[in-house]
Amino acid sequence: MPGATRRHMGIAQMLASRAMTTRVVMYETPRCPYCRRARALLEAKGVAAEIVDMTGDSERRAWLRQVTGQRTVPQIFIDGRSMGGCDELYDLEARGKLDGLLAGKSVPTAEFAGIAAGNSGQG
Repeated sequence: MPGATRRHMGIAQMLASRAMTTRVVMYETPRCPYCRRARALLEAKGVAAEIVDMTGDSERRAWLRQVTGQRTVPQIFIDGRSMGGCDELYDLEARGKLDGLLAGKSVPTAEFAGIAAGNSGQG
């Protein structure tokens, strides 16, 4: 499958070229297994996410709950838009949408609403 390998390399190069312009922020706690799993996926994609430790920060947790409607971590934002938690991140990957988001491609509003609606959170 040489074509698949070339395609994968093309996506990796595309992501690398956009790495400086696509901002990924993940709110987490260090002991959360869902946070580690989400971080592993982002790292496998070569994404250097900004990690925000939520341990003991009730004010920031209240803000996050207000913004996302979720009480759990991780909560992942790509270019300022809430993508949800670990399950949602892996769902985006399974549906072939994550690479485009990480590359800075916009998602149609109706489709984004479907992504956000699946936001169940974890840990």
